[in-house]
Amino acid sequence: MGVEENRLAHRVLCSYLAVTATAVATVILAGCAGSQASRPPDTTVPITSIDTIKGKWAGVVDRSPSRSEDFIEVTIGADSSYQVTSARTAGGFQGKGQLTLRDGQAFAETQSAKSTYRLIDRGGKRVLRLDVVETNGLRYGTDLTR
Repeated sequence: MGVEENRLAHRVLCSYLAVTATAVATVILAGCAGSQASRPPDTTVPITSIDTIKGKWAGVVDRSPSRSEDFIEVTIGADSSYQVTSARTAGGFQGKGQLTLRDGQAFAETQSAKSTYRLIDRGGKRVLRLDVVETNGLRYGTDLTR
């Protein structure tokens, strides 16, 4: 094979790779755009009574930037008590306390963190959004489902 044939084969290969990469990128971007469009909009549902959120909820907490994920289970009692159990990447965690209702949300405060619970309707499915701010400034959250 001569030099000119090698150059031509190289150009054909590079063109093929460029077209393939463009096609793959287009498919990925179209898939991402489609998945966002298919997600139902969130509607906040005011928490006016503990009855609307009592029961067992579970989800996975993404603790960015550390990238560790913790499974969390929250049980809310009829007396506004809560118990948190977490299976962490590095060991477990348990906590409990009392929730207070204010401004359509539920709140908990301990020595190490403040938590806010918001009830969300996501296309007919109820989701309990938990956002936590630790005293050291670390923030994380999760969507809990029944």
